[in-house]
Amino acid sequence: MLENHSSIKQTAIHFRVSNNSISSWLKMYKAEGKESLFKQNRGNQKLKMRKPKKIKDKKTTRKEETIEEKIERLEIENAYLKKENEYIKKKFQIK
Repeated sequence: MLENHSSIKQTAIHFRVSNNSISSWLKMYKAEGKESLFKQNRGNQKLKMRKPKKIKDKKTTRKEETIEEKIERLEIENAYLKKENEYIKKKFQIK
């Protein structure tokens, strides 16, 4: 930006970031040099203090649903086989 004399807007478009980000970075660079851009203590301190939210992965959620559906299907199948077995025992009087 400084070397090729492009505007803040052009630079923001090129790097796909907001104009405000470019402006902030430029101010930091001019005030404290390029080392200021590598400092790790930037960002919203209030957000850093919060506990991270637990986000379920869609694949994991779908996999869990699939396992639960499979368990339910097997339970139904098991109940059916037990009833069928009782019926056969009664019909042929097998103990």
